Amino acid sequence: MLKTGSYYGSVETVQKEIWKVYYDTPEAALATPGITVQIYPDPGEARVVEIQLDWGVEHSVLEERKAEVSAAAARMVGEDGGVNVTNAWLLYARLRSGLEWSPKGGSSIYDALVQGTANSESVAMAYQLLCDKAGIPCQVVRGARNEEVHCWNLITLDGVSWHLDVTAGDVQHTFLHTDEEMERAYSWSREDYPACTGQVAVAADQAEE
Repeated sequence: MLKTGSYYGSVETVQKEIWKVYYDTPEAALATPGITVQIYPDPGEARVVEIQLDWGVEHSVLEERKAEVSAAAARMVGEDGGVNVTNAWLLYARLRSGLEWSPKGGSSIYDALVQGTANSESVAMAYQLLCDKAGIPCQVVRGARNEEVHCWNLITLDGVSWHLDVTAGDVQHTFLHTDEEMERAYSWSREDYPACTGQVAVAADQAEE
């Protein structure tokens, strides 16, 4: 429960912020929570926001899953580290190996890293966790593939951002994609993610010099 001003003026705004935190901290995404939000009183400059999360499983189960996820991620990352294409590919290949993905699969990171059967959301969060541990800037992109809801990743290497989709099963020399390549089958909110042009991003003030 928290006290807030007009920024959290709607239940939808609060839920959006909660889901943002969920996707930004994949190691904690051990189960998909049910979210209930209440804001009261209805009018007023200062309001109270009450948030309830239902994880659907006991705390002890979440702790067990956390340990299993941590161990699985450590095995996949191993001693490899560094922000480079080779390491990004190794993580991609290791996660993909033995993984069965399905639109109807589980949506938690536990499903991808431990159970081995997961949907694209779970796979994308699992890849983000591996990148986090290896030091590669990475985020989950939520959009659509062939007009069906789908998730994938966006990573940044040496100042250049790229899309990659572990569920696509690309080979090493084709697993990184630009916006132009992705838009043939994928769609997403462009303003919410860095542009992937295959070139180093240049700030507007630098471009004018």
